Amino acid sequence: MATNLSSKTLQTIFKFIDTKEERDYGTLYNCALVNRQWCNNVIPTLWKDPFYGEKSDVVIKILLSFLDNDQLQQLGSIRDGLPLNENKMFDYPSFIQHLNLDFIYESLYDLYSGSIDAANLRNVQLPNNPTLLNDIELTFTVLLKMLARKITDVKIFYINWKLHSCYLDEVSKGDIKNNNLKLLLQPEISDLLKITIELRWWQTRPYKGYFVEFAKICSNLEKLVISLANFSENQIDDAAEFIRSQRNLKVLEIFNCNSGIQKILTFSRDQALSIQAIILYHVDFYGCEPLTSLTKCENLRHLSFRYCTYIQKEMCNPLFSANFPNLKKVEAPFTSCPELEEWARSYF
Repeated sequence: MATNLSSKTLQTIFKFIDTKEERDYGTLYNCALVNRQWCNNVIPTLWKDPFYGEKSDVVIKILLSFLDNDQLQQLGSIRDGLPLNENKMFDYPSFIQHLNLDFIYESLYDLYSGSIDAANLRNVQLPNNPTLLNDIELTFTVLLKMLARKITDVKIFYINWKLHSCYLDEVSKGDIKNNNLKLLLQPEISDLLKITIELRWWQTRPYKGYFVEFAKICSNLEKLVISLANFSENQIDDAAEFIRSQRNLKVLEIFNCNSGIQKILTFSRDQALSIQAIILYHVDFYGCEPLTSLTKCENLRHLSFRYCTYIQKEMCNPLFSANFPNLKKVEAPFTSCPELEEWARSYF
C-alpha cells in the first residue's frame, strides 16, 4: 500500500503531520524508514526545523560535514578533531527553513567542551577556556557562511541568546551575544536575514545603534515577534526605527515592554495599511497618549492586549470610535481597563 502513494500525496501527508500543534517528530522519522520514496519525501520536512526545539550534537555533526575544503582550511587545526561524516545522502542544510542561532552555538559549545562522547572528539577542555571560546566562535562563523550559501528560504529566524548550557559568567555571555550580533551584519552571512519572513527576537538586548544597521539587511519581514524586556530608552528608539523599516509587515507581536510603547506603535501610512495583527503581551502603558496610531490600521484583523498594565479608557477611546471593517478578533484579558475588556467582548 505504501508504494502506491504518489510523492505529492506523501508530501501533503508529511506536511499535515508537521503542522500539527505539537510536531510529531517520531512519526516523521519513522516515515523515513519505510522505503526510499518515503525517505526522499520526508527528509525535507524533517530538516525544515532540524533542532526541533533543542540543541543537538547529531545535527551539528551533520552540518559540520557540509563544510567544503576552503571552509575547513579556515578552521586550521580545529578541523583535525571534527567528527565529519563523508556519507551524506542528502543536501540537508538546503532544507532548513527555521534557523535558531542559540541552538547552533550551544551545540558547538557542547561538542567542543567534550560534554558528549570525548572518544569521538578532541580532549575535554575547560568550559571557560579562552581557546575553546575562540574555536567555537570561528567554527560558528564558518558554519553560518556555509548555511548562508545553501539556505534559500528562511521561514523563521530565531535570535534568542540564552546560552543556558554554557558555563560562563554574565560578562562573557554578554560579549558572546554582542560578537554574534555583529556577525549577522557580515556580507557573507547577512543574506540569511534578507530572505527571512519571520523574526523572533528573545532575551537579547542589542548594543546601541545595532537595530539601525540591522534594518539595512532585514527589512522584508512579514511577521516580527520581539521581547523588549529591560530595553533602555535608546534601545526602544532603535527598536521602533527597526519596526518602521519593515516594508511588508503583517503581524507584530510585542512582549515585555516596560516603557516607550507609544513609539513602538507609530507606523508609516503604508505600514499601517499592511498590518493585519497586533499582539501585545505584558506591555506597560503608563504615560501613554491616546492610541490614535492604531486607528490607521484599517486592515487590522486581530488586536490583542494581554496582561497589559496602566492602560486607561482615555487611551482607548480612539479605538472605540474607529472603523475596523476587517477586525474579527479582539482580546483584552487581565488588563487594567474594564472598558477595553468590554469592547473586546463585543467581537466574540
